[in-house]
Amino acid sequence: MAISKSLEEHLNSRGIPYETVPHSHTATSMQTAQAAHVSGEFVAKGVVLAEEDAYLLAVLPASAIVQPVFAGRPTAMLPLPSGSQPVV
Repeated sequence: MAISKSLEEHLNSRGIPYETVPHSHTATSMQTAQAAHVSGEFVAKGVVLAEEDAYLLAVLPASAIVQPVFAGRPTAMLPLPSGSQPVV
């Protein structure tokens, strides 16, 4: 997936260095990291978060595991890989 124009403009306007790496189409950010032959720590994924009256975009490493929470409680209990900590 190519970098979005708005994200590219945001990074460039703030002088934040980044590199895009061509890769085959993938279904998940960790598959993207594998296809690009880089660690999941170096691949960004966007996660949309809903607030009461707005949406927020969090940019996290592909290796981060996100566990959704609603009203302070998980919305789904998914098994996490051994040694992993959810990002809330």
